[in-house]
Amino acid sequence: MLNFPNHRRSSKTPLSHRNFIRDSSGGAIVLFAVVLPVLIGFGALATDVGRWYGEQRTAQAIVDSAAIAAALEIGRDHDEATAILAARADAERNGFETSYGTLSLAIPASSGPFKDQDGTIEAVVQMNVQGFLSAVFFGDEISVTARDVARTIRGATCVWVMDTSAKSALVYSGMADVVLNCGISVKSNHAQAITRTGTNACFAATEIAVVGGVNGECITPTPVSGVPAETINDPLSYLPPPSYEDCDYASEIIGDVAVMSPGVYCGNITLNSSADVTMEPGIYVFDDANFKVNAGGILNGNGVMLYTTQNGGRIVFNGGSAVDLSAPTSGPYTGILIYADRNGDPKTRHLLAGGATMQLDGTVYAPTQQIDFAGGSSSESVSAMIIGRTVGFVGNSEVQLEPATVLPAALLDPVLVE
Repeated sequence: MLNFPNHRRSSKTPLSHRNFIRDSSGGAIVLFAVVLPVLIGFGALATDVGRWYGEQRTAQAIVDSAAIAAALEIGRDHDEATAILAARADAERNGFETSYGTLSLAIPASSGPFKDQDGTIEAVVQMNVQGFLSAVFFGDEISVTARDVARTIRGATCVWVMDTSAKSALVYSGMADVVLNCGISVKSNHAQAITRTGTNACFAATEIAVVGGVNGECITPTPVSGVPAETINDPLSYLPPPSYEDCDYASEIIGDVAVMSPGVYCGNITLNSSADVTMEPGIYVFDDANFKVNAGGILNGNGVMLYTTQNGGRIVFNGGSAVDLSAPTSGPYTGILIYADRNGDPKTRHLLAGGATMQLDGTVYAPTQQIDFAGGSSSESVSAMIIGRTVGFVGNSEVQLEPATVLPAALLDPVLVE
């Protein structure tokens, strides 16, 4: 049998005193009381940091959008004052208020890698953010700054041919010597999507892309064939047709000096050889009505759009007519000179063949119809963008085509460069 010695409690420290020494609950309370304000401070500081981060993101979004808005106006050849107004209006739509801070704009950019480069816009937002704990160290407010620089790059393409399968979707014929100071894209997958009719026509562009193939000589540069169809899309597919009401004007033959007003034309309008007509700015709706300018007729107009409805309508500028038209520079149809409804008859053929005396500035948009074009000369070029189901360059003279000076937003490419 094993015997264990008796172990007695020491009589030097009473049990009650020892328990008191081991009891740390009071110390924890004291420690918590000391640490609590620090924890609260860190929480407040974390809240401040979160607010700073959120306001920084807001400020960056404001300058990004404002810079792009101004770049679009610059790309449309509007003056600096218009571009700055557009940027400020955009910033306000995105929540910027002058009570929050300042919005500074510079055209061209005043600093950074793109300093003093034409076409650039620099936007800087400085916003004041109220702090909590941070106010003890940094004052009542913290300044948050965001900056961006944008510029507009005009697309390389100025002619889009949208038929997906047609033979001769793009044709150059007769003795036409076509020179495009821009590129062309042909969506047709036909083996002869691009063709030449006759033996004297020539075609030149900065670049030529086609889904299908080419049947024709004297074409420069060598077309890039076999491009994916999905890379060639209607850049204005988003654009709704204008609304219109009842007829305002009936059929008329004009043979003298006259002024046309915007409205709905429900009868054919013909300008004879002795006509000298000025179009007032606005939208001209041709509802089941043709608009024709014969050889010798004169037509002028700034800020106009000619719209043919789904019920029918055709635009004809015959050779020898003197046509000088420019598209609107503001509003939803900025840059659109001719708009043929997408639901119109696909057999409709619009003829723009004024020749050397034809001056157009804007986009000719007929994505489901045919456009035949003959204009310009060795000394005079037409500034236009062409979007058609099929496109023909015809005539017996040099056809010069430059990109339009006023473009819809979709044909501009505003980019953030810094």
